[in-house]
Amino acid sequence: QTRISEDLQNKLQMCNSVLAQEETRRKHLEIQVSEFKARYEDAFQEYQDARTKLEDLAGKRDEEVADLRHSLSKKEAYFKEMKYENGRLQLENRELLVSLKELQEATIQGSGNSAISKLKNKFRNLENTHKNCSANLRSKEAEWCSQVEIMAEEINEYKLQLQRKEAALKEVELELENFHSSTAKMILEYEEISVMFL
Repeated sequence: QTRISEDLQNKLQMCNSVLAQEETRRKHLEIQVSEFKARYEDAFQEYQDARTKLEDLAGKRDEEVADLRHSLSKKEAYFKEMKYENGRLQLENRELLVSLKELQEATIQGSGNSAISKLKNKFRNLENTHKNCSANLRSKEAEWCSQVEIMAEEINEYKLQLQRKEAALKEVELELENFHSSTAKMILEYEEISVMFL
């Protein structure tokens, strides 16, 4: 009976030792789960921040592209206006040359004073119009050249900004991929730890 009691005592001690080991293991696993949960929450928050940053950058890029298109459309309209003005000036210049020729022919042929007077008036009017148009054209050309230079600078600046934004987007996308990979790894670790509790 004493031997049986000793055997039971030994088995009880062994059970207590095993229970103590399991308790220690359980606490260790709980710490691992807690650390994993904290890491997962941090990674998820970083993922959310990166996603927000990506959306903001994409929104800003869309706005900048829209601004660039608007600026280009304004420059295109201005260019069309200049083209029309130049065509009108060329037409008036041709009319001026025709009137000048008619005046010269009338003078040579000795036409009546009335006809010559009319041609002179027409010539003066066209000449004044030509002077005004020439002055306007020179002014417009100077303004247009200035606008073209400004537009070229703006386009270069927009290109640089777009390149910077695209580089930033690629960087954020890479961060997102890393977060996805890290999250998948942590989920796998969590599943492994969960199995240990079973």
